Amino acid sequence: HSQFSAPATPGLTPRQSFYAPHQPSPRVSSAPEPCVVDSTAYFIRDGESSREVLIFGDVEPDSISLSPRNRLVWQEAARKIAHGLLGGIFIESSYDDSQADAILFGHLNPRHLVAELQTLATLVAEAKAARAFEKSARKRKRSGPNGLDAVARHAVGESERKRSRSAAGRSVTKDTRRGSLPDHSMSDVGISSPGLDADRNPMDTPTGPMSPKTAGREAGLASSASGGAVGRDLPLHGIKVVIIHIKDTLKDGPHVSSNILADLRDHEARLQQQGQGLGCEFIISKSGESYWF
Repeated sequence: HSQFSAPATPGLTPRQSFYAPHQPSPRVSSAPEPCVVDSTAYFIRDGESSREVLIFGDVEPDSISLSPRNRLVWQEAARKIAHGLLGGIFIESSYDDSQADAILFGHLNPRHLVAELQTLATLVAEAKAARAFEKSARKRKRSGPNGLDAVARHAVGESERKRSRSAAGRSVTKDTRRGSLPDHSMSDVGISSPGLDADRNPMDTPTGPMSPKTAGREAGLASSASGGAVGRDLPLHGIKVVIIHIKDTLKDGPHVSSNILADLRDHEARLQQQGQGLGCEFIISKSGESYWF
């Protein structure tokens, strides 16, 4: 096979070459390298809410790429989704599913986009399981024999025992005073005292209606609790996938974006029937629109 000499160091004359004249120039093989075009993916963060979106450039599927690298991005995205930070993904689907793999030219169509999102969904499930395990481990550490919870329970127990002894002493004193009163005044003695009222749990006292802010928060918690069962098995539940970089076919009939959205929804319906649904919301981007994440 043909071989080529390594080029000289830039900025040096031939006599000042990095390699000494008496040393043979190293040979490099002409073995072909993967012919790929590099692209970029950005995580954009809002400073106020710490919420993020992921924006891709041109993307080809890992399944047919000569240099698959999308998984590296999905691993970082999965960690952010598991922590509730990532709310949306802007990613291309240049063609509908009628485009053959041989003429994708480094782009995605719905079947490959869904396959990429399945990779993300698997990584999200793993990240959430790891996070739940970490929380459980911290909880067990706190509730151990020498943990903070055990110390707190011991302190509360001591306080309750002291309070019980104090209440018993007050009861004996009241009975002694009550026995020394005349019979005709027994009906005038109250059965409650400020001391006992002070021991009453404040949480037992009826409260007024909640403020709108509190009521809204309670309603939100109830809503999230009811929705948790829906999204429990859908790793990408709550994630918006905005489709960008759609190539117009310039043909009559439905716009290619309508076909792309229909293909994506068909794939999601099939996955849900198999118990492997993604749970994300597919949105076709349009000029001038704004999105809330």
